[in-house]
Amino acid sequence: MRKIGIIRELYQLLQPIVNQFASKYPVELRENYYFVNILTGECTCFDFIWNGPFQDVCKHVHAAHLFNDIEDNKTTLNTIKNDLVQYFHNKECTMPKEQKNLTIYNSSTDAAFEEIL
Repeated sequence: MRKIGIIRELYQLLQPIVNQFASKYPVELRENYYFVNILTGECTCFDFIWNGPFQDVCKHVHAAHLFNDIEDNKTTLNTIKNDLVQYFHNKECTMPKEQKNLTIYNSSTDAAFEEIL
């Protein structure tokens, strides 16, 4: 429950990568915002930069997909809840056994959802 940070010098070294990615699109990069392409799964967050497109999409892309579905009335709140729990469950699958959050990994959708919140 602690905030983690990145050393300013390291952030400045990674910034050209973010700028190169964002330069492909005609949008303004704003501080404390992430640029997300929901069609390709690309994001300017460091999770995407570190893991690349070969891992599951980052939480920002996932949230953007859910937001679009809500706006387009393509989904229900129960579906969103199930999708969110499934997303976190999939993340737990990749964790070593001793680091898994067993509430998210083994519990019902409702219990896992409460744990995520």
